[in-house]
Amino acid sequence: MFPSFEKLIAVIFTVVLGLCAIGRPDLVWKGIAQMRYHALREVSKPWGCPSVFNKGACDSYDPRKYK
Repeated sequence: MFPSFEKLIAVIFTVVLGLCAIGRPDLVWKGIAQMRYHALREVSKPWGCPSVFNKGACDSYDPRKYK
């Protein structure tokens, strides 16, 4: 795994454990619900042109190219 990813997981775990220790596990669930809401809202948006190298690739369609 990536070292920075492992550190991020450790920080998130520490925050969750700390919130549970002080008696506020509701904040954990509110945060999860908020992240889920924003993630699902972003999925429904159009993704745009999938071409990384040619931004004008979605402006025109050449059917001969895709036979």
